[in-house]
Formats: sequence, structure tokens, C-alpha cells
Amino acid sequence: MDIGILYVVFNKWINNPETHEMPYKIGITRGLVEDRYYGLGLKMPGIFETLFAYKFDDCTKAEHLIQGVYDNYRINGEWFEITTDQLDRIKKICEDDMGGLEATIEIDEEISEEIIDGDYSAIRKNRQKDYSKYLLDGQPPRGKGPLVLAVVKAYIDKHKNITLKELQEIFPKTLQGSTSVVDTYEYFKVKCVDPDKRCFAKENDVININDERIVVCSQWGSSNISNFIERAKELGFEIKKIV
Repeated sequence: MDIGILYVVFNKWINNPETHEMPYKIGITRGLVEDRYYGLGLKMPGIFETLFAYKFDDCTKAEHLIQGVYDNYRINGEWFEITTDQLDRIKKICEDDMGGLEATIEIDEEISEEIIDGDYSAIRKNRQKDYSKYLLDGQPPRGKGPLVLAVVKAYIDKHKNITLKELQEIFPKTLQGSTSVVDTYEYFKVKCVDPDKRCFAKENDVININDERIVVCSQWGSSNISNFIERAKELGFEIKKIV
């Protein structure tokens, strides 16, 4: 098998000089998508961001299929000038037609382990995942994402007049690793094709700050939750991990 990830990334600094539209790069990696940013960054300015990514047993076959469908929209190499509707179609093909597994933090961790072990021959389908729960200030147990949401909400309750910018300084993007811990829903709509899977967007989870509707990132795994917990403890929260 040729296990790897098919990704769609973009860079707001890169535009088609003829149409002035922002293209998207459709490629594959047998490691982490973020590892590809380094090589791209050596050649191009700006910041690369992942729109979405999917894990496949045969990533080369998936790449050939997707790039073949949109070959008429290719402007250079693996860069394609495609619309939002076409991006949604790619996502549907990956999920429904080819059975791809959306790359989340848990999938990234699995890929990382395969890289370390040097084993690309099989997916660890029976791999033991981390289902740890956490006690926040003696409240009922929560999973990783709900813990982050509860801490952010509690902090806002204690600081009624805080602004979004101040909140982002308290909970910086570096805690999560690839996206904002807290931001507007519009931010996640731009960054993600399916934002409702990347943030807590239900009405009772949305936070109102100074007439802005703020949401909290839901993408937390064993690779980054410790960063957030350490920061939360610095802010005075009591958090205890339970199995």
C-alpha cells in the first residue's frame, strides 16, 4: 500500500498574475502536511495553510484521480485555480467516492508514529486511542475539546470586558499548533471547508464578546492538549487528568 495524505493548501500571498485569483495546491505527502510547508516555504513567501486533507491507503492513486478531474484548471504544476464549489466537490469525492479519512489531530498522530517506526505498510486500525477525561475545578469529567471550551468560557466570565485580541494573547495559536484557539466563526469558515467540524459552533457554545460571535477550536489531541492545560494552570485553573 501507498499510505499517505492528500492535501489541499493555499497561500494568500500567491495569486495567478493573469486572473489575480488565489490558486490551491493539490498534492500528497507520506508524512505530515505541515512538514511539506518547509520545502514550499523555501521557494515562496507567505504562510501556507491547509484547507483540508484526507488519509488514503493509496495516496498516489487518489492524487492522480483528483488532479485528473481538475486538469483543465491547472495553472502550474500542482497548483489549480478552482472555485469553492469545486473544492466542496473534491471533499465529497475524497469522503464518499474514495473513502478517505479526514486528517484530524488523531490521524496526524498516527502518521507521526508510522514515520518514527519507519512503517508505512499498514494503518494501525486497532491502535489504542487516548480517551482521557479531565476534571476542571472539580466539575464533571470532560474530553479534551470540551475542556478547552470550558476553560475559555470560564476565563471570559471572570474578565467581562476582555476583547478578542486580548483573549488571543492569553490563549495564543501556538497552544493549538495550527489554528486559532479562539476566533470568529468567519475565521473558521475561511480556513476550513467544514468549519462546524473544526470549532464549537452550536448556539450554546458560541460566545458573545463586544457584539462579536466568538467560537473555540475543537481540534485537540494528546499532542497539543498538554500545552493548553499548562497555560490554563498558569491562569489558576485546577485540572486533573483521569482515565
